[in-house]
Amino acid sequence: MYALQVGINERLMKLRIPLSRIRHLTISVYAPTLTSPDDAKEKFYKQFDQVIRSTPPNDKLVTLGDFNTRVGRDYSSWEAVLGRHGVGKINDNGLLLLYKCAEHSLCITNTLFRMADKYKITWIHPRSRHWQMIGFIIVRQRDIKDVRVTRAMRGAECWTDHRLVRAVLTLHIAPPHGNRPQTVRSSYNVARLNDPSYQARFQQVLGEKLQDCVTTEGSTAKWVSFKKAVNETAKEVLGTKTKTHEDWFDENDKVIREAIHTKNKAHIERLNDPSSISKHEKFKALQAKVQTNLRAMQDQW
Repeated sequence: MYALQVGINERLMKLRIPLSRIRHLTISVYAPTLTSPDDAKEKFYKQFDQVIRSTPPNDKLVTLGDFNTRVGRDYSSWEAVLGRHGVGKINDNGLLLLYKCAEHSLCITNTLFRMADKYKITWIHPRSRHWQMIGFIIVRQRDIKDVRVTRAMRGAECWTDHRLVRAVLTLHIAPPHGNRPQTVRSSYNVARLNDPSYQARFQQVLGEKLQDCVTTEGSTAKWVSFKKAVNETAKEVLGTKTKTHEDWFDENDKVIREAIHTKNKAHIERLNDPSSISKHEKFKALQAKVQTNLRAMQDQW
């Protein structure tokens, strides 16, 4: 079960919108203003941090609201947190938000899209009458591909100094994959079948087991009986295959070093005289010879 709407405090609210059976979409905020006491700011960002941490990692985290902060346009210092299209300068509140976004791998989507400033600014200062961008829509950095555009909606003043911010999302939800049981198949030492004595023993034991499991039932039952007889015979006669961890090049170390040294010497001669066709062909021939010999040694091992 999930809580559709949870009020954290007067500034934080978690709204979990179901997207699938196990995934949801979350948070709304209203941050303290720049003139608020430091204690209030510290308390807000501490609770904001707790809400983010309590959100399941599979959720599509969409944080939106009035953050009362300016994050500026220094995208080089805040890589993956800010885009290249910020507005204005950063302030103290902006640093708090940017640090929190960097800590949780979040991205401020307002700064991702190239458009005129009039479509990015969201609030007008009452005294200076300068427009600022203080309302944000923030997502996880891994979900940036879901955001088609984020922009301020001009004309929807409703007798307020703020503008509405809207984002268009195309949510990509990967289907859940259940835990599948892993099938461990036995590997038998089939190389022993090259020995005539093992061949005769295998045929004898397999013939006896097939006579014991003769049945008149359907084809599926016959196949299961045959499969069981072959596996039991292989395990009894051939045994399981054991892995060897020896390095194939140890016993050929001296030969390999001499061949590589000769090839490298020819390579240096070719570099010192790049116009010589004979030296180039000599190097290519030695290179092919070394590769062929190494593969032959490995196959023989």
